[in-house]
Amino acid sequence: MVSLSSVRFDKTNSDVKTVPSAPIGAGFRIPAGATVFFGPQTKSAYAAWQRLIDFTGSDADEFPGCSYLAKLGAQAGFTVDGSPG
Repeated sequence: MVSLSSVRFDKTNSDVKTVPSAPIGAGFRIPAGATVFFGPQTKSAYAAWQRLIDFTGSDADEFPGCSYLAKLGAQAGFTVDGSPG
């Protein structure tokens, strides 16, 4: 299970490493690969993934929200704890 509160810019943890698997699997490049650090490369891949799945406006802000993570998790095989932490 991935905790929404753990997947934030500049955080380092195992949840951050789980989530990039879907954008990478869809062909979005993260030069460093799936790492435990949510940095600029991961943020860019998230933004591209959000646009691919037709997120727009504030939902396509380069940061995972609960609905985004749930959709990503459904495709990549992980569940999401959307509590604020």
